[in-house]
Amino acid sequence: MNAVKTIGHQSLWLARRLLSGLIVVWAAATFTFFVQFLMPGERAQIIFNANSGNVGEIPRDQLLAINAKYGFDQPVFVQYGKYVRDVMHGDLGQSYVQYQPVTDLIARQIGPTIALAFAAMLTAWIITITTTVLFRRP
Repeated sequence: MNAVKTIGHQSLWLARRLLSGLIVVWAAATFTFFVQFLMPGERAQIIFNANSGNVGEIPRDQLLAINAKYGFDQPVFVQYGKYVRDVMHGDLGQSYVQYQPVTDLIARQIGPTIALAFAAMLTAWIITITTTVLFRRP
């Protein structure tokens, strides 16, 4: 009987952890989406300036074309709905600067990122073990 209770408690604990993880991912994705609206200036103007190196005003027709291409001309909640749908399907969009899918850009850098994380963890272990051995109390 105790084994059944233990399994029930473990399942409940796991369900809570998964739910809290999903909430954190949702909150991070939502924050990431809405923070772009805090940037000064219009998003289409920023994209055009980043791509062209131009810091001046762009013609109205180019501004409208960029807004239509990326859906910036739609209501915010429509944009958010499409964003959530795309993220849930693994589509992180396209880089405004490099014109490549963001998932491809991340995939190319995941190997060096893992190597860097492993090196940092190994360095932390070495420092921790060395410090513990040198400064332990008798």
